[in-house]
Amino acid sequence: MNKVICPSCNKNVEKSEVCELCGSRLMLNELYYLLKNLAKNIGVKYLAEDKNNKKFIIKVLSVENLDNWSDKEHFQREINILKQLDYMQIPKYIDDFEENNSLYMVREYIDGITLEKELENKRYTEKEIIYLMSEITKIFDYMHNLIPPILYGNLKFSNIVRGVNGDVYLTDFLLSGDLDKISEISSYYDFLAPEQIRDKAVIESDFYFLGLIILKLITRKELESLKDVNGEFNIRENANISETGVKLLEKLIDKNPKKRIKSHKELISLYDDSKLDNNLETNDEISININETKLKFNNNIILLPIILLLIVGGSVFSYFKKNKLAKVSISNKISHTINKKQNDRFYDSAMSYYKHKQYLSAKINFETSCNQHKNAKACYKVASMYEIGVKGIPKKENKAKEYYKKACDLGEKNACAKIK
Repeated sequence: MNKVICPSCNKNVEKSEVCELCGSRLMLNELYYLLKNLAKNIGVKYLAEDKNNKKFIIKVLSVENLDNWSDKEHFQREINILKQLDYMQIPKYIDDFEENNSLYMVREYIDGITLEKELENKRYTEKEIIYLMSEITKIFDYMHNLIPPILYGNLKFSNIVRGVNGDVYLTDFLLSGDLDKISEISSYYDFLAPEQIRDKAVIESDFYFLGLIILKLITRKELESLKDVNGEFNIRENANISETGVKLLEKLIDKNPKKRIKSHKELISLYDDSKLDNNLETNDEISININETKLKFNNNIILLPIILLLIVGGSVFSYFKKNKLAKVSISNKISHTINKKQNDRFYDSAMSYYKHKQYLSAKINFETSCNQHKNAKACYKVASMYEIGVKGIPKKENKAKEYYKKACDLGEKNACAKIK
């Protein structure tokens, strides 16, 4: 029989109607069982399930043992904010109730992994980092364009979830709020944007938090250690990324919010087609400083013995050539950072954005699927977007031909007909 957590004595017990240890009812609101303690911040977060074994996240705040009454205000504010949000990359509000001298909030469960956990076993290519920023800024755009806008606030790795479908989600809105009220909760933040020190939050404050998070992701160092003698973040010295990546980070963490990136579209505009296709593809791996040691990947050094091996093993080379695999980048074969499932994820995400007329996001995902994962359908789709022109993406005959050729080379017959 499954184990559950008793809401009263907080012990793991056999799943039944009442707790075998304290006699309290195990089912909350006559519907939910608590399965696992996930985290503790303002209240405790649990994995839970209902009578039909459908999973949820339940947050619990004990009013009886409350040390700080402002915690109750934060808890209630998160409930109110989540009720107002309706976006595919934000967990949906399900229910809230009061029971056993505690407040409960139920929200949608996202099957996936937090960025905090993912970081333990993963290093990122620059394209993956750009994709992560792109997804987060789309969520920011949604929240900032509400009337009145909502500031997400204390962005951190544990609040960013990558779903099993590859989509990126923001969770935990305890420290989110209206711009004019954010100063009341900013004392809980891990760090502040410069303008928040002066008690003035703006939507650009969220982009400042994003810049710091990405800087920490790349370097794996404490942020204070990345500052120079003038107290400025020294990105070039600490982050081994492309020049375009450096400029993007500098615009995210500019001290002047008016000079800062303030939208998804602005962030993506810094990565035009040529930079995505050329600049990043030849420098795919990010060197990360861990324990003061720079781990660098030199593609030329890796390629030399592989090329020699292919020359000696002529039959192997012939096999690759015969099966049209010689056109696949050897560097990408070695890197092997994104498997077929992730490739499908980029294409599926692109199709979803396209159907919802989010054409710029669709184009970015199609191009990633095409250029990085050699998906012929994605190449064909982005070629057609350039051929006809859609909202936000002007007609570009040369780009259309370029992507039709890529699609044709990858075996898409309809694309071959386009370039004859």
